[in-house]
Amino acid sequence: YACYQDSRFIEHHNIAQLQAYSLTDFQLGLIADSWELQLYVDNVFDEDIVRSAGPTVGIPNANFAFGLGTPPALGSAEGILAGPVLPQDLYANMPNPRILGVRVNWRFGG
Repeated sequence: YACYQDSRFIEHHNIAQLQAYSLTDFQLGLIADSWELQLYVDNVFDEDIVRSAGPTVGIPNANFAFGLGTPPALGSAEGILAGPVLPQDLYANMPNPRILGVRVNWRFGG
């Protein structure tokens, strides 16, 4: 199994963009009447690219204005008490590292 995801923007302002990536998984198995055996490899090439991301919940781009300290003079910014501009944070989801494994299923009864 292989999947491919093209590059894409992760928020509505189209500023942050994720790179394209592909992930490959492999499975091989045997099936009998009462049992199954499966060998598998997830993330065959051990890709570590960001799979999904987005802006965090909360105040995405806050600009707190605390008001005017004194009335400003005409054409002057004097007396304005501006608050901080907070940067927007992003979350990112990475794929699991390469995983090798064996699955065994046994069916009891008729």
